[in-house]
Amino acid sequence: MSINFSPTVNTNEIYKSTVGNARKTVTTNTGEIKDSTYYVSQIKENIPNADVTIKSMTSADVADYYEKWKDEPVCTNARIPKITVSPKVLEKMKNDPKYAENMMAKIKDAATPQGFENAQLYEYKVIVKDDGEIEILACADFMSGKKNTVSDDNDEKKKEAKKKLKQLQFSRYLFDNNKLESISEEKIDKNVIPYDNYLSQNAMILKLKNNLL
Repeated sequence: MSINFSPTVNTNEIYKSTVGNARKTVTTNTGEIKDSTYYVSQIKENIPNADVTIKSMTSADVADYYEKWKDEPVCTNARIPKITVSPKVLEKMKNDPKYAENMMAKIKDAATPQGFENAQLYEYKVIVKDDGEIEILACADFMSGKKNTVSDDNDEKKKEAKKKLKQLQFSRYLFDNNKLESISEEKIDKNVIPYDNYLSQNAMILKLKNNLL
């Protein structure tokens, strides 16, 4: 038996192409397994305006982020929903088509806000943790009509400042069986910042940090 090589064919390029294609898609008896970038693009395609971030998150990480997030400025034109997906979940989706199908359906359902029909929803975050559980963080103004008491304050500037405050509800939920199970919920008086001012404030904070470094 003899093997003939054509001098015009680069065997290294053929090898690289074959291996590269094999890594991108692997065919099994259950169907075609896509790479992780495919599922990120599917999330963006199925959920309009989705802002997708790939980051490893545990329950402790979400709890820590939630506490910090409540102190951040609230923007009147926040882009929703913001979706964070663990790379561990994407890896499992890549290797298990059935799991990927179920997870895609859960993420899509979780990205549809529930229970905010009578509220102005400012921020809505979907976090797919390392273990595959989904948590939701939400900031909303339910417009309860509660007014700040200013009768004992004779300072007009302070009165105006208090009038601008809104009582916003910050919530943390576990999304399970297409239902929201409350983990944490509290109302906080905060000043809501218009979008342009929000960008300006963030730019100033960034500049200050750079000057300090």
